[in-house]
Amino acid sequence: MKKKILFIYPKMMLGGSTTSLLSLLNCLSPKKYDIDLQLYRNEGELINLIPSRVNLLPQAFAYNENKVEILKKYFKFILTGYLFKALYANAKKHKKEFSEQVLSEFQARCLSRKNYVKYDFAIGYLEKWANKYLAWCVNSEKKYTWIHSTFEKIAPIPELEFSWIEKVDKVVFVAEDCKDDFVSLVPQFYEKAVTIENILYSNLIMKRSTVIDQTDKFYNIFKEDTRFKIITVCRLTIETKGIDRIIKCAYIMKNKGYQFGWYIVGEGEDRLDIEKRIKEAKLEDCVILTGMKINPYPYIRESNLMCMPSRWEGKPIVITESKILCVPVVVTEYLSANEQVENGEEGFVVANNDDAIIPIIEKIISSPDILNKMKNTLRNREYGNREYIKKIEADLL
Repeated sequence: MKKKILFIYPKMMLGGSTTSLLSLLNCLSPKKYDIDLQLYRNEGELINLIPSRVNLLPQAFAYNENKVEILKKYFKFILTGYLFKALYANAKKHKKEFSEQVLSEFQARCLSRKNYVKYDFAIGYLEKWANKYLAWCVNSEKKYTWIHSTFEKIAPIPELEFSWIEKVDKVVFVAEDCKDDFVSLVPQFYEKAVTIENILYSNLIMKRSTVIDQTDKFYNIFKEDTRFKIITVCRLTIETKGIDRIIKCAYIMKNKGYQFGWYIVGEGEDRLDIEKRIKEAKLEDCVILTGMKINPYPYIRESNLMCMPSRWEGKPIVITESKILCVPVVVTEYLSANEQVENGEEGFVVANNDDAIIPIIEKIISSPDILNKMKNTLRNREYGNREYIKKIEADLL
């Protein structure tokens, strides 16, 4: 008899975790599993890529356009103690903004419809709402949660997460260092923590890298750019992704006479600030914001170098995708960087500070042999791990 599995995810937005989810859904055999997918909102740029054999359920968010009902829920939020949790969280961290930890709990427990179907396995495939919805709103024999980032960053006050962690069977991390970070913060849950790498299907990534959108004006500019091409694919958040480091590096290299184009693919809340900084530094000719791309792989494939100067990361899938497409990488030393990149062979891991990427990128531009050697290394290695599905089945399903 086939097993019944529920996957839970906020929406099919662009991002590495969505790519990983789609890879996993494509790898699970329809002969073994009946799969339901529960989204908070049935939307997102990649929603059309959900495999046809996966049953997309009505969205969990139950109060579209019903402001009266949402207002009632907010009153319930206040009366049942969530407000006090938020105030406590803010006071403890000396923050003025609303606690995302508490907001995601409120969304799961108060704004989402429950799923009463009995499942053999249910999987919350992303931190925050998905994992909390799994804990409180789903009926399943086994419950597994995935965390794609560092626990310290998504849960600055760990004790606010205890109630949902207690209700799940396993907490899955995509990198060993991320699991170790979790265990160090909440050692009482060490038996629940496991490491399972993101599923990446290399053939699918290679195939998508050849699909060109002929109406994309930025790609045409990018393709015709004969300078050294650096690419960064990320959400436009200055602090997390280190985009200010890109601007600083580009400013110094331009003034030294280096010829390059640095293309940043993505969108985010800091776009206007980033545009302002680029203009103030007079870098409009060499730092180009392309906006969000449903398919960023043609950009990656045609680049000379991928750079990710983040201040913190879990295990960014785009780095492995770049290696699949034979593009060397330069990354700052986020938690799992040395686990993900073989330093000097597949790219370079540099210190996580504002200046470390500058000399290494200058060195790579000035020494083509370094880049060619790394490209040859990447061509001779396989980074897809579709067969890793056997580990998921053996360890979890």
